[in-house]
Amino acid sequence: MCADSPLKTYLQEQTVFFSVSDTGIGIPAEALPSIFKRFYRGNHTSQLSPGGAGLGLALAEALAERHGATILVASTPQQGSCFTFELPQHAKTA
Repeated sequence: MCADSPLKTYLQEQTVFFSVSDTGIGIPAEALPSIFKRFYRGNHTSQLSPGGAGLGLALAEALAERHGATILVASTPQQGSCFTFELPQHAKTA
Protein backbone atom coordinates (compact mmCIF):
# COMPACT_ATOMS: atom_id res chain seq x y z
CA MET A 1 0.00 0.00 0.00
CA CYS A 2 2.87 2.40 0.68
CA ALA A 3 5.39 1.29 -1.91
CA ASP A 4 5.13 4.18 -4.37
CA SER A 5 4.39 7.20 -2.16
CA PRO A 6 5.04 8.29 1.45
CA LEU A 7 1.42 9.46 1.77
CA LYS A 8 -1.45 7.77 0.00
CA THR A 9 -5.25 7.93 0.28
CA TYR A 10 -7.64 5.83 -1.75
CA LEU A 11 -11.11 4.27 -1.75
CA GLN A 12 -11.65 0.56 -2.30
CA GLU A 13 -15.21 -0.74 -2.24
CA GLN A 14 -16.66 0.67 1.02
CA THR A 15 -13.35 1.41 2.77
CA VAL A 16 -11.14 4.50 2.74
CA PHE A 17 -7.43 3.80 3.16
CA PHE A 18 -4.86 6.30 4.50
CA SER A 19 -1.24 5.15 4.33
CA VAL A 20 1.90 6.85 5.63
CA SER A 21 5.37 5.45 5.13
CA ASP A 22 8.97 6.32 5.85
CA THR A 23 12.41 5.08 4.95
CA GLY A 24 13.69 5.09 8.52
CA ILE A 25 15.26 2.40 10.67
CA GLY A 26 12.15 0.20 10.63
CA ILE A 27 10.69 -1.86 13.44
CA PRO A 28 11.97 -5.35 14.30
CA ALA A 29 9.39 -8.11 13.79
CA GLU A 30 9.52 -9.11 17.47
CA ALA A 31 8.53 -5.55 18.49
CA LEU A 32 5.49 -5.24 16.19
CA PRO A 33 3.00 -6.87 18.62
CA SER A 34 3.90 -4.27 21.27
CA ILE A 35 4.13 -0.97 19.40
CA PHE A 36 0.51 0.06 20.05
CA LYS A 37 0.77 -0.53 23.81
CA ARG A 38 0.86 2.57 26.01
CA PHE A 39 4.34 3.62 27.10
CA TYR A 40 6.05 1.08 24.85
CA ARG A 41 9.40 2.26 23.54
CA GLY A 42 11.53 -0.09 21.51
CA ASN A 43 15.11 -0.87 22.47
CA HIS A 44 16.41 1.09 19.48
CA THR A 45 14.82 4.38 20.61
CA SER A 46 17.86 5.30 22.68
CA GLN A 47 19.71 5.68 19.37
CA LEU A 48 17.21 8.32 18.30
CA SER A 49 16.17 11.53 20.00
CA PRO A 50 15.81 11.28 23.80
CA GLY A 51 12.18 12.49 23.82
CA GLY A 52 8.99 10.48 23.58
CA ALA A 53 6.78 8.85 26.15
CA GLY A 54 5.60 5.90 24.07
CA LEU A 55 2.05 7.21 23.72
CA GLY A 56 1.85 8.26 20.06
CA LEU A 57 0.91 4.95 18.48
CA ALA A 58 -1.38 4.02 21.39
CA LEU A 59 -3.28 7.27 20.83
CA ALA A 60 -3.37 6.75 17.07
CA GLU A 61 -4.87 3.29 17.53
CA ALA A 62 -7.44 4.56 20.05
CA LEU A 63 -8.51 7.38 17.70
CA ALA A 64 -8.75 4.99 14.77
CA GLU A 65 -10.92 2.58 16.77
CA ARG A 66 -13.23 5.40 17.93
CA HIS A 67 -13.96 6.12 14.27
CA GLY A 68 -14.55 2.47 13.42
CA ALA A 69 -11.17 2.15 11.73
CA THR A 70 -8.27 -0.21 12.13
CA ILE A 71 -4.59 0.64 11.96
CA LEU A 72 -2.07 -1.76 10.48
CA VAL A 73 1.71 -1.67 10.24
CA ALA A 74 4.24 -3.29 7.97
CA SER A 75 7.90 -2.72 8.66
CA THR A 76 11.29 -3.95 7.53
CA PRO A 77 14.37 -3.15 9.60
CA GLN A 78 16.75 -0.76 7.82
CA GLN A 79 14.11 -0.05 5.13
CA GLY A 80 11.23 1.71 6.88
CA SER A 81 7.65 1.34 8.01
CA CYS A 82 4.18 1.71 6.53
CA PHE A 83 1.14 2.53 8.69
CA THR A 84 -2.31 2.16 7.14
CA PHE A 85 -5.67 3.25 8.54
CA GLU A 86 -8.68 1.39 7.13
CA LEU A 87 -11.84 3.43 7.64
CA PRO A 88 -15.23 1.96 6.63
CA GLN A 89 -17.23 4.39 4.54
CA HIS A 90 -20.51 5.15 6.29
CA ALA A 91 -23.69 6.31 4.59
CA LYS A 92 -24.72 9.85 5.46
CA THR A 93 -27.90 10.22 7.48
CA ALA A 94 -30.43 13.00 6.95
